[in-house]
Amino acid sequence: MQYITTISQKGQVVVPKELRDKLDLKASDILNVKLSGKSIVLEPTSAIADHVGMFAVKKPITRKDIKDSFKKHSSEKLK
Repeated sequence: MQYITTISQKGQVVVPKELRDKLDLKASDILNVKLSGKSIVLEPTSAIADHVGMFAVKKPITRKDIKDSFKKHSSEKLK
């Protein structure tokens, strides 16, 4: 099934509820964002190990630190 969504002024995209339910996605879940040709691919990930080397660590980090850094570095890769 195909879904239509829009990009907000802040660049946010809503994943339709039916898809979130099928994939058991919840608020604050982490998604890998990839460019495939002219398509954007979102893939759920639960393994922080998938992101090893992405974070510069100089102090103990919190879950919020990880999410903030992930968002920053993910958006930089898409530029």
